[in-house]
Amino acid sequence: MKRPTGKEFDALVTQFAGLQSAAQEAAKAASEKKAAADAVKDEIVTIVKLFGQRHAEASMKMHGDRSTATVTTGRMTRQNDDAIEQLRGYLEQSGIDGARDHFFTPKTTYQLVASPAEAVRSLKAPVRVLAKIRSLVGMCFEIVTRAPSLKVDVPS
Repeated sequence: MKRPTGKEFDALVTQFAGLQSAAQEAAKAASEKKAAADAVKDEIVTIVKLFGQRHAEASMKMHGDRSTATVTTGRMTRQNDDAIEQLRGYLEQSGIDGARDHFFTPKTTYQLVASPAEAVRSLKAPVRVLAKIRSLVGMCFEIVTRAPSLKVDVPS
């Protein structure tokens, strides 16, 4: 590579500045368009939830003259670690033989078995104790609603 002349170097710097400015303007325009698209999406989701028809257990669908929008709101169940610890403590305190093994798998932290309701039914304990265990098991789960997803079909 040979040393550029002053004019060549100035032209290169000017080209870079122009491209950088154009890239920044494009990024700003893309950000503004994304914000506008998100606002329209929120409006469509609201309309479909209010006026659409049930499509599946967690989905609503609405048809226009040529387009269709489907809104699906997923849910996730996650375990509440504090409540699980409370249940584990109560089971150990209750003195029921093998109760901990019915509900938990050995781990550094405790995780409920796949079907704690069956574990409660299999226990031999006083009714009052079983009721307390059922209550504590119920507090071990949280239902988390996810952000709705939107699918649209627009024929060409």
